[in-house]
Amino acid sequence: MSNQAIKNLLLTIVGAALFTLPAFYNGYPFVTSDTGAYIDSGFRFCLPRDRPVFYGIFLRLFSFNFSFWIPIIIQGLLLSFLLLQLCKNLLLGGGYQLIILLVIGVFTSAGWFSCQIMPDIFTSLLFLAAINYHFEKSFSRKVVLLCITALSILVHNSNLAIAIVFFLLLGGTSVFVKTSFINPGRTIHLLLLVIFCWITQSTLNWVNGYGFTPNRSTHVFLMGKLVENGIAKKYLEENCTTNHYQLCNYKDQLYGHAWDFVWSPESPLYKTGGWDSSKTEYEKIIYATLTTPKYLVLNVKESIRATRQQLVLCGIGDGLWSYLEDSSPYNNICGHLHREFPRYVKSKQNIVGYPFDLLNRYYLYSCLTIVLLFLCSWIISRTIEGDLLLLLLASVIFVLINAFVTASLANVLTRLNARDIFLIPATCFIVSCFVSKKSYAVR
Repeated sequence: MSNQAIKNLLLTIVGAALFTLPAFYNGYPFVTSDTGAYIDSGFRFCLPRDRPVFYGIFLRLFSFNFSFWIPIIIQGLLLSFLLLQLCKNLLLGGGYQLIILLVIGVFTSAGWFSCQIMPDIFTSLLFLAAINYHFEKSFSRKVVLLCITALSILVHNSNLAIAIVFFLLLGGTSVFVKTSFINPGRTIHLLLLVIFCWITQSTLNWVNGYGFTPNRSTHVFLMGKLVENGIAKKYLEENCTTNHYQLCNYKDQLYGHAWDFVWSPESPLYKTGGWDSSKTEYEKIIYATLTTPKYLVLNVKESIRATRQQLVLCGIGDGLWSYLEDSSPYNNICGHLHREFPRYVKSKQNIVGYPFDLLNRYYLYSCLTIVLLFLCSWIISRTIEGDLLLLLLASVIFVLINAFVTASLANVLTRLNARDIFLIPATCFIVSCFVSKKSYAVR
């Protein structure tokens, strides 16, 4: 192994250590209410009705039936590796790389998502892997980046839709804007990879008798969204006289949040056939609201409103509560990896909790400072190369796409926006370092 390879490895390990620091301080990786479902699906290899099985398989394979620390460390290594690759592609040396890892690790919330037993960090990994793929020249690293991209798409339902929109926008940009940053051929590779992931997930559902679809519960989540924004009730009030839907009997109960409709035992969902038997009726209603101009306009307005709400939710701590007796994480960690159970129970998350209001103020001010530093470097240098501006714009657009997809198709939740918001200050700081290096070289 060459000296340079050793330096690269050490930097990657340093970055991973920084991104797993919150978990080490906590005494155990962080969990949310969804963690148990992911663990159970992977260890029993059963297809959940509401999420892909691939993150569960990732946990099963890389925990080695020994520890959930290993998948968390791997997530940190992946994040560190992709950030370093971006630095190398921008010709930033080892000193700059170390500073960038320190700033992103200490002054952004990246680590809080990297060290959760959750697939949320893979949304950011999707962006970083795809961007690096456009720069990369080494064949072996291109293969690695494509594998990371595929895994990132497969582990969460929303990432498939995000990837489709983002890659199409990259492709469209490459047609109208001449730039070395976006390679049209490689954008086509990424779109083909999305198709492969869609076929893979759909085939897995089809083989298990759930139809050739990437998500067997799309109708439930979309109906929940229609309930939340009031479109479902409005449509039923105007159409129940001609269409005798079962849901018409409960139209006065269609209110509240989407997650209440999906998860509450008292929800009309469970009075109209549950997850599977309601599919035909719900799909008819959803199709009607998307093809009737009146309701289509309402859907567009509500999507814009929900996206706007989602974008301002940037804090950490959503779902990071205590999960002890009879909770899903508690039961599944105890049942599938009992040797780690005592450490899980004694984690600070379960015993004392965290002052998330204080932490969120810290990250907000830190990220604003990073963005201000970028603006100052832009003003001082008076110019920034077009490719760098496109890189920064790509991070902003990616965050917008994530907010739009999650808010329009699922829920307005802090966690779903905060999981990738750190990409903007991270990209700003990387670009600032490049500008600083270039200015120093000119002098």
